[in-house]
This record gives sequence, C-alpha cells and structure tokens, in this order.
Amino acid sequence: MALTKTVNIDGKDVTFRASAAIPRIYRNKFHRDIYKDLHDLIASQDDMDRF
Repeated sequence: MALTKTVNIDGKDVTFRASAAIPRIYRNKFHRDIYKDLHDLIASQDDMDRF
C-alpha cells in the first residue's frame, strides 16, 4: 500500500507514489537512518547560510 497524489504540472496530470520502500532500502544498503541523515544535511545547510 502506498500514498498517491496526483498533481497538475504544465497541463498534465502527474501521479506521485510514496511507500516505505526507500527508507528500508537506504537502511539495508548504508546501515544508517535516512531521516537522521536528511536532518543533519538540512542542519548543515542552515549553518552554511549564516556565512
């Protein structure tokens, strides 16, 4: 089961689908949490904006 959303882009309906597959694949491949890594990435970007 996945979350789906249809968005109109440039006059065309485009369907996006999200499931829990990406976080699971990421964890299996890198042995890390994707959400923590994304949080750290955003935090480092915020630190760079201050300079």
